[in-house]
Amino acid sequence: TGYTRPKDFNHLLIAPTGLREFLVGRIRREAANARAGRPARLVAKMNSLVDRALIDELRPAGDVLERACGTGYFTAEIVRHARWVTAVDASPRMLAINERRVANPRVTYVNADIFAWRRDRAYDTMFFGAWLSHVPPAAFDDFWALLHTCLAPNGRVAFVDEDDRAAGHDDRYSLNGVPAARRKLSDGREFKIVKVFWRSEDLEDRLRSSRWDITIKGVGETLMYGVGRFAPRRD
Repeated sequence: TGYTRPKDFNHLLIAPTGLREFLVGRIRREAANARAGRPARLVAKMNSLVDRALIDELRPAGDVLERACGTGYFTAEIVRHARWVTAVDASPRMLAINERRVANPRVTYVNADIFAWRRDRAYDTMFFGAWLSHVPPAAFDDFWALLHTCLAPNGRVAFVDEDDRAAGHDDRYSLNGVPAARRKLSDGREFKIVKVFWRSEDLEDRLRSSRWDITIKGVGETLMYGVGRFAPRRD
């Protein structure tokens, strides 16, 4: 029920690519059995249920900007709280999946480069899930400076991502001095991606040096969740 990368297994169902739909189907089947007077039973062990719990804790009210929105795993939860959501992603395919999944008129979709897209207005909350670890170290400061330009006064930033505890799950290496990992899909294709496994304490310190007041805590076995604001300089 947490995060995983391969899509297809012989005997496993994984989130977010198929588990939820399977569970809903099983629940409906057992409910129908119960209504018909037939034996009905469900036993489930859950962990790493992070999407709804974290978004409910954040309660992203007002106008929300979601960068690298992907297939809508978090978008569907954000829009329950937000007045409007602007969901930005570089992949038209991801945006199409997101729009079908979320199907909410209060979400506006933007196909654009995450590092280059400039805001159309100031946002009350900005969120990105499973994205910060893909920001190259050399682009880190510029990325956070760009985020600052997107926020309304006293606006919040929040994110969830893998932390250093997940580092052992990847085939890691250095690509021209940039932390990277190899990802192999179920169809055999292999991709090389930027992947930075931050320690929560190190990331807090790095952000604090850029005047971001962000608190980061561990979630489950391999995730971190951060939320905070830009801290203007007091003269």
